[in-house]
Amino acid sequence: MTTQIQTKNENSLRKVSSVGLAVLPVIVALHTSGYSFTEVPSTLVSGVFPIGFTILSWTLAAIIGRKK
Repeated sequence: MTTQIQTKNENSLRKVSSVGLAVLPVIVALHTSGYSFTEVPSTLVSGVFPIGFTILSWTLAAIIGRKK
């Protein structure tokens, strides 16, 4: 019983952290662009750091989300 509860808690924590990692670059881009939704795509691809941050964050989110 305890292992089932622990597994459920780990799965829900994994889902929350993967969603948080996926949304993090978008939130940073929104903040940087003055909360203009139309500027988010250009902000995400405007340089090496934002592109690297986005790819790293989304890759980690995918890896965490795929673990069972």
